[in-house]
Amino acid sequence: MFRRGLAEEVRGLLARGFDRSLKPMMALGIATRVAHLLDGVPLPETIEAVKRDTRRYAKRQGTWLSSEPHLVPVVPGEASRSPSEVVRMYLSSL
Repeated sequence: MFRRGLAEEVRGLLARGFDRSLKPMMALGIATRVAHLLDGVPLPETIEAVKRDTRRYAKRQGTWLSSEPHLVPVVPGEASRSPSEVVRMYLSSL
């Protein structure tokens, strides 16, 4: 996120007057970066917090997805069928 411009994106949002209390400003990585810019949280601590929060979010996604009984995983480049074909097959089986 940091290498792809998170800092500049958040600075731009703040410069345009977006308040940190807005729901989109609380998104993964953004709220932590806002705390760095406005509250003086050290950059290394900010980066570690974003990494930690991202890992936690990915774990929650994995837990949620594992509870879906009819989930059909489609891995780009490894799928033997296109995603649209998988969806058509699934819908025709209902």
